[in-house]
Amino acid sequence: MTRDKRKVIYTEPTKDGDLAELIGVVLDDGHIAAFPRTEELSIFSNKIGCIRIRIYQKHIQARLGVPFSPEVS
Repeated sequence: MTRDKRKVIYTEPTKDGDLAELIGVVLDDGHIAAFPRTEELSIFSNKIGCIRIRIYQKHIQARLGVPFSPEVS
């Protein structure tokens, strides 16, 4: 991630085994949600209790190529 005077430019993730594992975890135990000004990547883990990891950034869905999760009402 680099910054110029007005906006953040996100770099593309390296296409390797780590990215493949992250995408697998997101598809299995997580989701990507869209908000008006950002996106949220959430991953849930039951290793020790229930742990939720959240990352908020723009363009997560496009960079990972994972669809947004359906809205839950």
